[in-house]
Amino acid sequence: MAVRGLTGGPGMAALLARLARGLAPVKVPRYWCAAAFAACALFAAGVSLFSDNGLHRRWGLVAACAYVVAAAAVLAWRRRGLDLALLVSVGGALIAPLFWNAATQSRQPEVSVIERSAHELVTPNVSDQIGREHAIPQVDRNVTLGPVAFEM
Repeated sequence: MAVRGLTGGPGMAALLARLARGLAPVKVPRYWCAAAFAACALFAAGVSLFSDNGLHRRWGLVAACAYVVAAAAVLAWRRRGLDLALLVSVGGALIAPLFWNAATQSRQPEVSVIERSAHELVTPNVSDQIGREHAIPQVDRNVTLGPVAFEM
């Protein structure tokens, strides 16, 4: 009977509900969680204050506010404060800036370099392949000759 409850059926839902009620997301003291969110808020505020990149400054401002709200939620709401804090911190530090950058078509300077590199990787270019053949030394892997010989 117990095996049937674990493999499926109506007993499985009751078992999962009992397990979910007994498990907390994290067994860490609340003040440690609040201190971690406060440290993240200080880092984000530092990025906002000292960065020259406008995207970094915007992220730092939004993320610092989200982390402060998350730290307050952990301290204020004993039962579900950590759940709310995780939701607020991920939403404020990751999802909101991602959607903001997508909506305004803003991107980091590195994105252009990565985009160009990816384009060059998937686009065949005959002159580039000929140049690579002459630039890369040919390796002779004949083990009877001893060490590997390079030919130019």
